Amino acid sequence: KFCNWVVSSLLMGLILGVGAGVFIIVVVWALIVLGSLVMMNSPKAKVIQVLLVLVGAVFTAILISVPREHSDSQPDDGTTRDQYIAGRTALLVLCCVFAALALVLMVLTHWMVPLRARPV
Repeated sequence: KFCNWVVSSLLMGLILGVGAGVFIIVVVWALIVLGSLVMMNSPKAKVIQVLLVLVGAVFTAILISVPREHSDSQPDDGTTRDQYIAGRTALLVLCCVFAALALVLMVLTHWMVPLRARPV
């Protein structure tokens, strides 16, 4: 059964059981988190980390808003049906929650570091 699942996943264009777009979004956010962790102690990390999160958010919004199929495959009665609206909405909510969490953690770890007085 596992071999049949792998073959059917490859034929449908799935990567690890999810579509290519979801896989790309996961990889992009994993790279953003990894890049933020790597640059945590550099002096210009704050600006770069904010830019990384913004670029990731824009990239995610673009991938979510791009249609999955051509307009020729829509029903003839003129109505548009989106079968994956719940999944896309959940993915968008999760991305927004994690982006907000990343921003809060960045504020707590970088911008709110206490400055101690140096002896004269």
